[in-house]
Amino acid sequence: MTRDPPYRLINPLQAIRYLVRGNLHNLFQQEWHLQGDIARFRIGSVRITVISDLADVKHVMQDRAKAYGKRLDTTERLLGEGISNSEGPAWRHHRRELKQAFNHRQLARYFPLVQARTREAVRRLVEGSSSTVEEAAVALTRWVIYTALFGAERPEGWRRFLESFDNLVSQQVWQSALPSILTSRAWPWTRTYHSNLAAIDRFVYDRIDAGTMDDQTVLGYCLAHDEESGEAKFTRQEVRDDLVTLLLAGYETTSATICWILLLVGQHPDVARRLQEASLAFPADGSWTLQDLAKFRYGRAVVDEALRLFPAGWAIRRVALESDTLPSGLVVREGDLLNISPFLIHRNPQHWSNPDVFDPERFLDPAAAKDAGYAFIPFGGGPRRCPGMNLAYMEVLTVLLACLQAGTWSVSAREPVAIFSRGTMRPARPVLLTWQPHGPIRMSGRPTHSGTCPVSTVNPGSP
Repeated sequence: MTRDPPYRLINPLQAIRYLVRGNLHNLFQQEWHLQGDIARFRIGSVRITVISDLADVKHVMQDRAKAYGKRLDTTERLLGEGISNSEGPAWRHHRRELKQAFNHRQLARYFPLVQARTREAVRRLVEGSSSTVEEAAVALTRWVIYTALFGAERPEGWRRFLESFDNLVSQQVWQSALPSILTSRAWPWTRTYHSNLAAIDRFVYDRIDAGTMDDQTVLGYCLAHDEESGEAKFTRQEVRDDLVTLLLAGYETTSATICWILLLVGQHPDVARRLQEASLAFPADGSWTLQDLAKFRYGRAVVDEALRLFPAGWAIRRVALESDTLPSGLVVREGDLLNISPFLIHRNPQHWSNPDVFDPERFLDPAAAKDAGYAFIPFGGGPRRCPGMNLAYMEVLTVLLACLQAGTWSVSAREPVAIFSRGTMRPARPVLLTWQPHGPIRMSGRPTHSGTCPVSTVNPGSP
């Protein structure tokens, strides 16, 4: 039986208020509560469908993935023809090569530089004055992702590059909201945006032109030639587009995830205590390896639970390339805009017990995230699942373990913490982070645990 429900009209001024206040997730949540797993609403001429039924989600992301595109015209100027925006054979080429760039063998080659840079960033942070959790997360993420992509060198212009990237990330959501005719050129209102974009291009192209084909960085991997054909894997433009895409994705999403982990751990002393105990199993001098990191099971459970509650990519967009009918019977027409919200799915009581409760215990079974299937999609799903997922886990777990070995921390916020969701999900207000550094951790063998971890409610924020 087919379904073709009407679109509920949303007042454009109300939608603008959601955008300005940074709580678009509340609009999605409101429509989900009103309409269920198929929520349709219209803002002016823009028609939006939010699907939350897991069979529909799997159909769009996996079973009929070729029928749904990801390309966003509003990001074309920034991301070009990289893996995020390309379709068809071009996308499959990028996907195949980048999948190899983030396999376990390659991650092991990136890891020493990433680990060294992380420990340095953590040391500076712990020894410094108090900061907000978001400032700390950005400070920890900035050089980690930069190092993974470009290496440890700090060439001329690196400060301008990072400043430009910070500015561009903050401006991108507004650029996306405007018609392309108003943003495609350096008009007075877009001059700063285009200036930042030009600075980023200069820096990245300089790194490409000066780069070596070593395999200790993502840049080196992308510049290397195919072993069988002897041809370059990517053109110069493609390398630029993929590096900027990965930098944007890794910078925004990873810093948002680390932000929530610092906040949640700071709010839950029993979780912090158990993490500290788990960290005792690792050499305090930082000589642990990527293989050792796989044994940090409780740390991985904390990361997954933070991703469940606060997925950085809280809304995933697809455009129908052809007409289709979803398993639920929903009629989809060519050009329809579909949104899949991990935020809604991850907090659906049909899929998760006590869904608004921070409970890392639920992920202690190694198969828990895998068994959850499309009920747990912080990195998307199907063939377009984020290719840098394994790199993100490596980065976040390395940061978490380095922080635990450097000290303990507390936060000024009590629960609940309102969410700001204009781009990625972040705390709506600054939350003060205070460090208590400690000396080298003495090895005491593998810890034992008993009892359960108390949990408490995390409120998703107010409209």
